[in-house]
Amino acid sequence: MQLSTSLTLPTFTLLDPEDFPYQELGWQEAEEQLLDWCINDKRAYCLIHSGEKGVVVPHGYQQRFANFQQVQADLLAQDNFKVFTRTSGGGVVPATPEVINLHLVYLVETEHPLNVAHAQYELLCKLIADFLAGYGIEANAQAVEGSFCDGKYNLAVQGKKIVGTAQKWQKAGENLYAVLSHALLLVGDSAYLTALTNQFEEALGTETRYLVEKTTTVNEWVDRSAEEIYEDFVEFVETQYCEV
Repeated sequence: MQLSTSLTLPTFTLLDPEDFPYQELGWQEAEEQLLDWCINDKRAYCLIHSGEKGVVVPHGYQQRFANFQQVQADLLAQDNFKVFTRTSGGGVVPATPEVINLHLVYLVETEHPLNVAHAQYELLCKLIADFLAGYGIEANAQAVEGSFCDGKYNLAVQGKKIVGTAQKWQKAGENLYAVLSHALLLVGDSAYLTALTNQFEEALGTETRYLVEKTTTVNEWVDRSAEEIYEDFVEFVETQYCEV
């Protein structure tokens, strides 16, 4: 059985996004399948992928906003703008072919999941901070007021959000939990990414607007294309955290 501890992540099996029909399944359904695989196989899995133009929101938005389904349909019809739902909490985040998503699913043995959730966030942040350090980018965990889906375990560069994180815990047995640990690595144009989240909030009819000056992206700090950053990240995770 592959388990995480408070100090280390387990060794992961890296899934090929070409073989895992993420978009066809739907974001939420794919995450649920990853959790099921983890529980049934007692294995840790890693999936890295990019998305399509749109946003990803917690599944609770479907109940929270009476107009959610209409907004979802209107944005798709008018602008080919896709609204995906996910299993974890938080707020709205952008999705594009450039933004990188990291999903880690693994088992944690504990009587008190809330007491160790912070340690799992810290391990996720360390993974990505170490990757960014390879580019000479210093990123720290902190809240960034005014950014989309703000939280304590953002990673920020000089006070600007560059990574968002979220978790989903599912009971897998006595004192055993499957953890879905998700990170969003911002790549592309920060103004465009912020505009996507604001477009959704406006369509939904909220007064919430996010500030472009509160976010940044990897390629705003390093002279690498989005494709090169994606390849670098996959190689880093595969080398450092996955089975050979």
